[in-house]
Amino acid sequence: MQRYDIINHFIQKYRYQSYLEIGTQGDLCMNQVICPIKVGIDPEPVIEKHNYEFHKMTSDEYFKKKKMFFDIIFIDGLHHADQVFKDIWNSLINLNKGGTIVVHDCNPLTDAATVVPYQFMMTWNGDVYRAWLEFRTHPDLKMAVFDIDEGCGVIQRGHQKPINLKMNFLKIPYEFFDKNRVKWLNVLPYEKISEW
Repeated sequence: MQRYDIINHFIQKYRYQSYLEIGTQGDLCMNQVICPIKVGIDPEPVIEKHNYEFHKMTSDEYFKKKKMFFDIIFIDGLHHADQVFKDIWNSLINLNKGGTIVVHDCNPLTDAATVVPYQFMMTWNGDVYRAWLEFRTHPDLKMAVFDIDEGCGVIQRGHQKPINLKMNFLKIPYEFFDKNRVKWLNVLPYEKISEW
């Protein structure tokens, strides 16, 4: 299973009409997503021609300039916790009622894969998990990380039992995270997605 399988699951289940992708890279995910309205953002796209509405800018610039609401938003941009935090926050503001946010790279399997900035590694997740954990402290959200494709996190408005981090999310050591991974991320097998 891949990230776009989760995205298409929610599009089909809720009959979503609008999709935003933050970090389109080479359109590998975007080309697999089936949705009537598709919008992409990337300041440094791998390809220049797109068959959907595309904005060559940062997500911060986009959210400052554009006022459009989406049914589903996929976050796979700059994998730095501070930026991912802003992307999730802005996505929540620009999410339609009943909408869904999907966040890629939430479940890094090694400390080396979390080093920021990028160190030219085969598998690099950045420290996305730190931003994810900060939102796990919010009781008004429903969140889980499905155990596929480097960890695909799903956020909806709802209810969850908040975790207690007791520290600034930007300073969470990988070793501490690793010991609490399943509980803190709320890791679920992909088969559980039908219950969402």
